[in-house]
This record gives sequence, structure tokens and C-alpha cells, in this order.
Amino acid sequence: MLWLMLKERITRTPYYLITDDSIIISTGLKTYQIHFADVECFYLTKVGPTKGRTTLIGIQYKKDVQLWENEDAEKAGRVIRRFNKIVAGIKKAIPAECLTIKPKDLCEILNERVILSQNI
Repeated sequence: MLWLMLKERITRTPYYLITDDSIIISTGLKTYQIHFADVECFYLTKVGPTKGRTTLIGIQYKKDVQLWENEDAEKAGRVIRRFNKIVAGIKKAIPAECLTIKPKDLCEILNERVILSQNI
């Protein structure tokens, strides 16, 4: 997380870029895009030991997208998702701490975009 904060400050490149149809996540090594049309909803969750828990925004994909994603993923990716589901209760999530916006507010914005994408 420290690397991401420094990268964002030095290069003035945002970690998250929210557009009308997706959220683009730039980790510095890779860029991911989550299309709102593929998402059922976003939700807050916490993982880790009781003290020092980390807040994440879980991603609940639509059922047909989950099936496609599982078929398309490499074996290692499927194993990691299964492990995440068992340990944290989620398959995919994005970090929601150390940002300039509160996790709850970010989650609400993302869910508003999901609703808007369904109405288009």
C-alpha cells in the first residue's frame, strides 16, 4: 500500500479512476478494469485478525460473468479465488484504506455507477 501511495503522489496518477462505465485500478505493475455492467453490487468487508483488520470493497459479479471468468482463468487464478473465498469470504475485492475517500463513500459511489449502468 505504501508503494501505491508514493507512486500516486510522485506521478500524480490515481490508484482508482472511476469512469461512467468502469473503475480502472492501476497497481503500478498492472492495470485492471472492472466494468459496472458485469457487477451485481459492491460491498464493504474486513479481513485479517481482529486488531488491525483491513477494509476491502468486495465485488459481487453477476452469475454469468462469474461462470465466464472461472472458465477463462488460469489454474493458479482459480486456486487463489477459491482460497480468498474460504479465508476472506470473497473471491475478488479492491483495497479501500489509505485513500482520500472513506471506504463507505467509495462503495456507495461504485454502487451508484452499477445502478446507472443497468439503466442504460
